[in-house]
Amino acid sequence: MRKFNLRHIFLDTDEEKITYHTVLFSLGIVLAICTVATSVSLILDNTGIGKENLLMIFLIGVLLSTIITPGYVYGFLTSIISVFLCNYFFTEPKFTFRIYSREDILLLVFFLITALVGGYLSARSRRQAALARQSEKNAQIMYEERNKIALAIESERLKSTLLRSVSHDIRTPLTGIMGASSIIIENFPSLDENAVKGLARDINEESARLISTVQNILDMTRITEGKLSLKKDFEAVDDLITQVISRVPFLTNQNRLKVKIPDEIILVEVDGKLFVQVLFNLLDNAYKHTDKNVDVVLYVRTDKDQIIFEVSDNGKGIDESIRDTLFDSFVTLPGHSADKGRGVGLGLSICKAIVSAHGGKITAENNKDGGASFTVKLPYKEE
Repeated sequence: MRKFNLRHIFLDTDEEKITYHTVLFSLGIVLAICTVATSVSLILDNTGIGKENLLMIFLIGVLLSTIITPGYVYGFLTSIISVFLCNYFFTEPKFTFRIYSREDILLLVFFLITALVGGYLSARSRRQAALARQSEKNAQIMYEERNKIALAIESERLKSTLLRSVSHDIRTPLTGIMGASSIIIENFPSLDENAVKGLARDINEESARLISTVQNILDMTRITEGKLSLKKDFEAVDDLITQVISRVPFLTNQNRLKVKIPDEIILVEVDGKLFVQVLFNLLDNAYKHTDKNVDVVLYVRTDKDQIIFEVSDNGKGIDESIRDTLFDSFVTLPGHSADKGRGVGLGLSICKAIVSAHGGKITAENNKDGGASFTVKLPYKEE
């Protein structure tokens, strides 16, 4: 409950301070309202309007005083002054403070009561409106604070997820590299040529996966900081595909990758390094989420003012539970955690950001005969 004190008498708010300037200004408003109400009443009194109607003018003045001035006391003061003015100018005998008529006494008493109650209610309504505005402001502040807290919690969760994922996705290929290299070092004299080639192939594959993980993390850092800048140039599609194939030995060594590109030379204006990363992420995603006997196809074609890159497979397709959030960050299959499977969950979100920066579009859908297709469409102008 709000305590009643001097501040609440002179000011109808807790935030302002009582100053002589505020008080004098409010008293000036009271005197001005009383002067105007008296002048108007004197003019109307000459036209024969009764005292009851003239009192309404003073009542309006009381309400205006309560609305304009910042405290209860000014409305109360206006009411008292109005009673004396009505008595002096409009009751018999006029121009004195004596009253002969009992009706005039009752009329002034009722006027005073009505003015005080009306002024109090008006001031109270304004006070409640001010409190409502303050409550709304406080609620907005609390809402913003809750959002900040929720954002901080989500940020910490994402950091934790990223650290777990990165630690696993870096540790796993490094473990493979160390294991294969240790076998070569310790058993080299007893290893035949095929065994050495197999271990070297394993080292190559794990190194490619490690480079991909680090590159994805660097790209995501640049994207989140708004520092993703394109260095576009005309690149031959054949060269882009060659660079991608050299980075996916885990697919080419198993003869799982099929490439279909036009026979003619096609130039596309892209940032070569970033776009190779897009195609690599799509092929790596297909490799991670399909079985060893599933074929992966990289198909390139042109269609009017677009060049289309499509990565498809004949596996199980996209899980429905993640279909709508497939291109968000840290999206993985249900039951998949950073400590149980490969993938930070950044590859597809990075693809979307890079493709969008090129003015293109990336989509994903399940094939009718099984498997999934990821399609990248970029603007293309045939030279």
